[in-house]
Amino acid sequence: MSTLLRTPVSTAQKSCPDRVELILSQLDRLPAPSPVAAKLLAVSASDDASLAAIVEILRTDAALSAGVIRLANRADLGARAAKMDIHKSVTLLGLRRVRNAVIAQQFFRILDAAPGSPQAQLCKQLWKHNLAVGCACEAIVEISRASQQAIGLSGGEAFICGLLHDVGKLALAVSLPKSYARVVELCKREQFSTCDAEQDILGVDHTVAGKRLATRWGLPSAIVECVWFHHQGFGMLPASAKFADAIHVVQLADAAMNRAGFAVPQAGVTADLDAACRALDVDPNKLDSMIDKAIQRLRPLCELVEIDLDLDPAAQIVRLTEANRELGRLNSMLMSSERIYSRRVRCLDAVAAFTGTESEGLMVGDVCTAAARAFEAMGASTAAAFVRRVGAEHVFLGDTKHCDILKTSDIIGLTPNHRDESNSCVSANMSQQQNAIGPAPTWAKVMRMKMVDSDATHALWLVASFYSGIECGLIFDMSESMVSELNAGIADLRMLMTMFIRSALAAFEHSDTQRLAEDALDMNRRLHAAQTELLRIRSLDMIAQMAAGAAHEVNNPLSVISGRAQMMHAKTADEDMQRGLDIIIEQSNRASGIVTELMRFSKPEPPTPLTLSLKKTLESICQRWCASMNQSASIINIATSDPGVAVFADPTHLREIMEAILTNAMEAAADKPDIQVNSHTRNSDDTVRIAVTDRGRGMTLETLEHALDPFYSNRPAGRGRGLGLSRAYRLVESNGGRLWIESKVNIGTTVSFELPVRAPAASPRN
Repeated sequence: MSTLLRTPVSTAQKSCPDRVELILSQLDRLPAPSPVAAKLLAVSASDDASLAAIVEILRTDAALSAGVIRLANRADLGARAAKMDIHKSVTLLGLRRVRNAVIAQQFFRILDAAPGSPQAQLCKQLWKHNLAVGCACEAIVEISRASQQAIGLSGGEAFICGLLHDVGKLALAVSLPKSYARVVELCKREQFSTCDAEQDILGVDHTVAGKRLATRWGLPSAIVECVWFHHQGFGMLPASAKFADAIHVVQLADAAMNRAGFAVPQAGVTADLDAACRALDVDPNKLDSMIDKAIQRLRPLCELVEIDLDLDPAAQIVRLTEANRELGRLNSMLMSSERIYSRRVRCLDAVAAFTGTESEGLMVGDVCTAAARAFEAMGASTAAAFVRRVGAEHVFLGDTKHCDILKTSDIIGLTPNHRDESNSCVSANMSQQQNAIGPAPTWAKVMRMKMVDSDATHALWLVASFYSGIECGLIFDMSESMVSELNAGIADLRMLMTMFIRSALAAFEHSDTQRLAEDALDMNRRLHAAQTELLRIRSLDMIAQMAAGAAHEVNNPLSVISGRAQMMHAKTADEDMQRGLDIIIEQSNRASGIVTELMRFSKPEPPTPLTLSLKKTLESICQRWCASMNQSASIINIATSDPGVAVFADPTHLREIMEAILTNAMEAAADKPDIQVNSHTRNSDDTVRIAVTDRGRGMTLETLEHALDPFYSNRPAGRGRGLGLSRAYRLVESNGGRLWIESKVNIGTTVSFELPVRAPAASPRN
């Protein structure tokens, strides 16, 4: 039968591993199987074991020999010998029957309660069930072999696996009689499965206890796995299981013998017979003959260990009467459960609707809206859901239509680290909370008024949860009778809140992931820019080193060449010679100028900044430049956003910056020069921006990318050395500013740079 009602496993039991180990240590006090039992187990793996080997083993134990002789003297075995010895008894009974009887008696000695003890009757029933399952396992293997089916298990191995499959129950009942009596009572009263009841009362179930005991006794691995895994559903065995056939045989035998009336008194989950037959490819029509064969083999075994088999009609009637009484009680429980479940239908439908709204990209506001919609489906007049991180300054609040973000400070009574411990529906731990519906406190009413109409048809209620730094809650109007129904179905209400908080956590995680991705992208952009700047700085350092070497190595030879040429020029009267010497002097001076320019580029003079009037300074620079270029001042249009704005820079550097930029603009628009000089302040008023725009041919992407590189020039050979914009860039930087270029082909180019408007504030001293 399946479990009807189920409550959570006791947290105290689950969270106390030391107590579980203490309980399991009680099993270590049980005596180990005798050497005789160990020898019998060793020879029981094969159905063709030697008869002489069995006789020799039995002769070492007088009590076992006496039991076998007594079994052989039973009247239903045929002719009785006047003087029966162990050899004749084994020959008469047969190897299989002797082996099963002796092994059963050996383990019965270890795991049997004292006569008259409270657990004596329970142990007898458990042993009768185990013996029945062992005989059924043996019969199943024989049926399979008769049908030429491959089951990797001998009859002897199958019997022992079935005999010991519930050894954990016996061990717990013998070692902890009072505690296990509570387990039996809980199973009968609440219709728990045995494993669940054992977990609640003891903190460990009989499969784990049996596995621990079988391992300590050194039993074969097939027996250990049958003890440990026989309650696992078909298709649910772990990948580590190596003896699946043995486990399935035990499960089929257990289900068949339970149906035949050999079930233990605890209610529990029994394997489905049809599924068990399919797992082993056993014909279900042969189960009745298998059960009859198992019962025939069970009789002498029960007599050997003095257990009443109770197969007479009167006993069967008594058991049927008890079963009918139990069925009546179960029917009453089913009717009660049906009433409870009918009240919970709305809650379950709401949970299903809420889970249907989940998606990978769901935002926090969507979660609030879905939760509010779910509660309105459960009967609330209006509902609003809120989510926030504990300690956060903002709260997400949503109804069925939309969501808003509120400041915690705007909600009276709700502090950033608020925890309303007085409210019965709030608990610090999600696993311990009740999620009961309680009257809404003042702060919840204020929060609801931010979202929905303040007029409430019914009382205002609150249900909330805390988990992993997240607080979720629902504020809603509902009649008290409906609230009572929801509180009666507390498991479903807890399910809805669990889905709510899980979705909120997922939404926050999705939001954090998006933000991290955006931050990572921005950091990648910054890293790329920093790498580019680092390469530029390294390139400038190399140029500085080269210029310093050139100044040392080239200037001296150039001075010698120029000086010698001048001396020769003064001494000769030959005009052709003088013209040649003039060329040498001119080119020597030109080469020296190049070296000097390189030195100035690599190591510009430290700026001596002054506060200058921007408008007057620009006008003076442009007039001087136009005069030097033999151009009319009308080609330059100067505009300033504020005539009184100042700039804090070195006057010489500012002049060189403007001349380099203007020269570049003039060459780009040589045919029809039209140069615009504009300036405006930024929002912070800490810097001034100056832009020089020409209507020339513009720059391609490649030219724009290298425009500020030293020695790069897009002009014809001999028109320049490519240091104009590069030097302007360095001078702007040395004056505490920045320079950049924007350009489009056939439209024009704008060179912009920013400089401070005032001296930086002095750093405070320690």
